[in-house]
Amino acid sequence: MLDQCSILVADATYQMAEIKKSALRAAGVRSVRLAAGLVPSLEWLKRETFDFILLDENVTAGGFASFIARIRDQSPGRNVHTPILVASSRLDEGLLRAARGAGVALVLRKPFSGNDIRSKITQLLGRQSHLMSSGNAGEAVLL
Repeated sequence: MLDQCSILVADATYQMAEIKKSALRAAGVRSVRLAAGLVPSLEWLKRETFDFILLDENVTAGGFASFIARIRDQSPGRNVHTPILVASSRLDEGLLRAARGAGVALVLRKPFSGNDIRSKITQLLGRQSHLMSSGNAGEAVLL
């Protein structure tokens, strides 16, 4: 299933995006595009259709919510309704509230493994259950 997914990974730096790409590859995702910052991400979003977008919470100085607003404002863009995942080192109430308000589908706590991301994306695809966070690495909250 994940081997058929196409995912854009957007982070503040290309090196950090590479780390997330490694976890996605371990999860079985074969099509992963990387972008460092807003402008390169928007360029990818104009060129390709993605199944998911994985953003780091610190993707830009303005934060992930403003970044998501830019993606959603590309109407009638090809990725306007693409599910967005946010990777964060914290899962506090403020971050979860901001993620819900921005329309994030899943918040994943860093660091995460290939197994973590595979199970969370599979759950997201099925939308069978909502996860509650224990605050441990690899934990996630489906929103």
